[in-house]
Amino acid sequence: YGSLYGPRADRSNGVYRLLASAMSEGRIQYTGGADDIRDYIHVEDAARLSCDLLDDAWIGEHVLLTGPSPTRAGDLFMMFQEILGRTVEVAYQPAGPIGTSSGHYAVTPYAYTPRPGKKLVSTHYVDMGQGLLRLVEEVSTALASPGSPPADGDRR
Repeated sequence: YGSLYGPRADRSNGVYRLLASAMSEGRIQYTGGADDIRDYIHVEDAARLSCDLLDDAWIGEHVLLTGPSPTRAGDLFMMFQEILGRTVEVAYQPAGPIGTSSGHYAVTPYAYTPRPGKKLVSTHYVDMGQGLLRLVEEVSTALASPGSPPADGDRR
């Protein structure tokens, strides 16, 4: 899957964690750079595409499910600011070297494998802005009700 986001997320989800920080603290600490690219995919789109993959046509295929377009980290944070209607301070922290546990890709999640994969993107999808608006509602509820959902990522 690309970078998942959407309903029923908690702080173990990257987009949720970043948005919650922007909303509660007015700042974000991000490991990587503003030009890092992610293919965000809404969980509803991921579920629908996963069901599509149950078709016999996909047997034996290596598939990457992603959202409709790559998004730069800086653009995601700008979307946060525009949706929230306020400035959010972003502190970019350098990532570790690629291939280490502290490193993360900047442009592509792909790595060489002997069997080429296929990227599957839906033409019917949840728009990122609309998906973020829904997530803002959930984060607002969680911030107003301490402990729901759990900040540590554990479901109770």
